[in-house]
Amino acid sequence: MNGTAGLRVPSFPFDSPLASKAVALERLRGNLPRTTEHLPVLSELADVYRLMSSIVSARIEGNHTTVVDAIEGARLRETQPRLPLSDSIQEILRLEDAAEFLDHEIRPGSPLTHGLIRELHHLATHDLIREGDDTPGQYRTREVKISGSAHSPPLTSTVHAFMSDLLDFANAPAEPHMQLVRMAIAHHRFVWIHPFANGNGRVARLFSYAMIRTGGFAPDVEYQTVNPTTVFGADRQQYYDRLSAADSLEDDALIEWADFVLDGLLRDLEALHLLAEGDTLNRLINSSISRSQRAAQLTGIEAAALSAVSAGTPFRSRDLTTALGPDASTRSRAIGALVERDLIARLHPGGRIYRIRLTPNALTPFVFAELDSMGLLPTIIRDDTSLQRPPIGPA
Repeated sequence: MNGTAGLRVPSFPFDSPLASKAVALERLRGNLPRTTEHLPVLSELADVYRLMSSIVSARIEGNHTTVVDAIEGARLRETQPRLPLSDSIQEILRLEDAAEFLDHEIRPGSPLTHGLIRELHHLATHDLIREGDDTPGQYRTREVKISGSAHSPPLTSTVHAFMSDLLDFANAPAEPHMQLVRMAIAHHRFVWIHPFANGNGRVARLFSYAMIRTGGFAPDVEYQTVNPTTVFGADRQQYYDRLSAADSLEDDALIEWADFVLDGLLRDLEALHLLAEGDTLNRLINSSISRSQRAAQLTGIEAAALSAVSAGTPFRSRDLTTALGPDASTRSRAIGALVERDLIARLHPGGRIYRIRLTPNALTPFVFAELDSMGLLPTIIRDDTSLQRPPIGPA
């Protein structure tokens, strides 16, 4: 099969494992919190997951930057934007920028366009050396080969037409329980087309996340639900093997590929529900604060203050009276130090209402480590020794 017959979802029986997972995912989506009012720190956790998915996507391509170094790079970019950073860290930050762009721009029903795909490519690859592209934001103008793959991508002259077919498929109305199946099929087809000279895998994963958002698998409130990138990072070799098998475009191979994707998404969505249940998220944040204090990355005063506001609710100085005492000047100095270290942020420039921050700062590696202890990190990150021994030094 050469791909010219058009893009479609292969038929599969209603009682198949793929159908069961599609229905289960739709049921879980219906039970997602529609507001963060009772768990406002979910919005902060979304920033952690965005950084996590960017690290995962870069690692899939062979980037070996540690989690701790990636966090430090993100922090330095905020605090010292003129400081040069390594190409491998820049690659992760480019992906984070692209994911943040999607979080701001894509809502349920947003159209997916050539312009969006090219913008994602530009954001992900511009000014990079090892993983850059000579023409960021433009479809390829030469023939390419995929290293380690028997698949030969279509001719350059057909790329735009193939991508138009892909966009028609991605934008077509679909039953809710079929949206993630279609996303999986579209992800494979994107990589199969290989529309760019470099960066295809990274942009395909961003495009899949865009499909999830436009299909309504991301709530209107600001927290992430599922991101297929973390699924692909759960088993990098199986990701490549299933993608390669699906290059035949045979129905059975495409169904096996979609089953692999939905199986991972189901695990991730179940994990999100776990975090949103009871006091799980509260325990995760407070355990991270305790880990950070034990590693001498937080002072006792900083840890006490952060624990008092760990729910994520906006707060004022007086809300820290129980944790820090009645003296206003003492609280003011403590708040100033927390702002300086990016452990809290002002809701508005110059304002006196604050919120806790989970990234990028001294607390972030310990949030990752706590997620790891709960079995909620993708395998490609889980073995990172920098998480097993976060930096120990003066706070």
